[in-house]
Amino acid sequence: KTGELVFRARNYGRKPFKGGVRAKLPAHDWKPLREFTPLEIPVNGVGECRIPYDCGKNGIGAAPRDHLFRVTLVEGTSEEDMAYQFDGIFARRDGLERTGWTGFLRQRRCLGKDEKTLARLGKNDNVTTFSYFFDPDGRYLKFHAEVQEQDFIPPVRPDAMYTHDCLQLYFDQLNNARFDTGTGYDEDDAVFQIGLVDGKTPTVFQEYPLPKKMDIPVSVIRRADGKTVYDVTFPKEALPFADLCPRHGNVIGAGLLVNDRCKDAAGEFSASYQNGQQYNTPKNWKDLYLSYDRPGCNALIILADRKPVKASVASGTVADEYVPTADGVVPCKVLAEWGSILTLEDVVVKGAEVSRRPELPLTLPYPKSAELKLRVKAGVPVKVSAMVKVSTASDMKSMISTSMLSAAISSTQSAEDMYVGKKEGERGKGALVMSFDDRNFDDWERAGPLLRKYDAHVTFFVCGSLDEQAKAALTKLEASGHSIGLHGLGHRNADTAVASMGAEAYWNNEIAPQLEACRTAGLNITSFAYPNSRFSKETDELFRAKGFHFVRGGLHGVTPYDPKGEKRAGLRPVHAVDEAFIPAKELRNRFRLDTVLVGESYNTDIDDILKCVRRCAERNEVFVLTSHGIAPDAKSINMKTEWLERILAMAKKCGVAVIGFDEL
Repeated sequence: KTGELVFRARNYGRKPFKGGVRAKLPAHDWKPLREFTPLEIPVNGVGECRIPYDCGKNGIGAAPRDHLFRVTLVEGTSEEDMAYQFDGIFARRDGLERTGWTGFLRQRRCLGKDEKTLARLGKNDNVTTFSYFFDPDGRYLKFHAEVQEQDFIPPVRPDAMYTHDCLQLYFDQLNNARFDTGTGYDEDDAVFQIGLVDGKTPTVFQEYPLPKKMDIPVSVIRRADGKTVYDVTFPKEALPFADLCPRHGNVIGAGLLVNDRCKDAAGEFSASYQNGQQYNTPKNWKDLYLSYDRPGCNALIILADRKPVKASVASGTVADEYVPTADGVVPCKVLAEWGSILTLEDVVVKGAEVSRRPELPLTLPYPKSAELKLRVKAGVPVKVSAMVKVSTASDMKSMISTSMLSAAISSTQSAEDMYVGKKEGERGKGALVMSFDDRNFDDWERAGPLLRKYDAHVTFFVCGSLDEQAKAALTKLEASGHSIGLHGLGHRNADTAVASMGAEAYWNNEIAPQLEACRTAGLNITSFAYPNSRFSKETDELFRAKGFHFVRGGLHGVTPYDPKGEKRAGLRPVHAVDEAFIPAKELRNRFRLDTVLVGESYNTDIDDILKCVRRCAERNEVFVLTSHGIAPDAKSINMKTEWLERILAMAKKCGVAVIGFDEL
């Protein structure tokens, strides 16, 4: 008739935990006999408390298998709600072990001014509880989630379940993606959609890397109480790069997006993303520890692109050595693992000449690394020893914010060096600054997976008023790491408008309303694209005085072909026109960046554009490229999807960074 809930936790923080656990009433007839139980846990220690329960008239054996214990962890004024599934609380379920944490996700519904729908839904939040379980032998990983939602709109197509109610899971199998600028996708990432297609067929669809329907165990059940229950088992084959064996103490990155659609008379409206962000962005990341003990703070050394050597040290040495098979220059990196800060105090190199060494000591928040270049000789053993101090970040939120991170980093790199390297001849390979104009929201969102595939960020310059469609689309695009800029409320030519009505009148009528609407919507605006590439000295001075970081102008008469495809006399290919490129070292002195337009109406030669990308890599230059919509059969002033992929593939092949205006 009575029982105890044993609550055990490990303190991963930098200070002792002094608080307690508050029990909440369960869904059935169990009742906690004590509302609050004190709990203290030392740093890196484990604490335990026991909460007594009255198990009701039928006793502990009658508890339903899907019962959730709800408790709140309390310390001072800070509280965190948690939910534990009944049979999972005993640490085993179907031979699986819990990964060490259970997620409890609350999402606000964002339905704009649709107060009637909010009233019908009771202004309730979407509440999701989820857990990961691992197989002790590393054969598979199990995911279980329960989503509380009033409207259930099942997906129609397996390959586009995200347009209806479903879940999307993101795995960074090697836990190696950057979190300061959004993840992007690399070869060890995997993204899955999980849903009940047509309300009948439980389905798992692999969105990345290879789109395909997965033949793996899955259950999706819509219950009468308004919950949708998802249960999926991912075999090792579905996550080939992940070490799923808990004995190895491995860590993988995991992200979750709950797609929750709500109906009203006008159609379907999306609820908010987890934490207000796209699921594969840093704020939604969890480190999924496949053991009950979190790994320590580790320093890594990567010598000559070999397998990283890891040392779990608070203060000490991490080292690696090897015997080169050929003469040449090899890289060596020293960095901290995810969530840590490394201070590199000294580096000792034996058996090689150091041709490039950073100034020391150097503080490196993850994912920043210290890079050396070593000139080696075949057969001569090389050993590199790094003296380091490693600590856990005291305030992860400040690291996660890109702007706060860039302001906090103490580095020898200049602004352009962030993507073009250090020394002439040893630099990185320039940058491609792509942008898309006007209001082609559907095209832009459809291009999202292609941009993610190549880890590319672009800028979307929007004209017109900021209605609900624009807000939703631009918020989603910005959350994916792209930049948002203004293109004018009425798409007026800036040079003639300023000349006729004056700078302040132009600003108040054409720019200020757009700027205020974007900032009210939470969008970061620092750049402006001149409509029709029309500008003057006065317009440049106006936007500079108003605090804009960059404006985008245009280059006229650079395309050597006319609308019929015939060569124009006296004009060279774009890749041979020097004024179309900005030397990277001059970027910090530029306020206006002039662009080349892409589309059939601009007589684009795609092979010429690809040569422009190669030139960026060869000469360490920046090239600005602009179009409007994006579609497979794009005509007029828009970009063909095939062209976009060829440009992005060439940039990746050449090592050219594809970045937005906010990243300049």
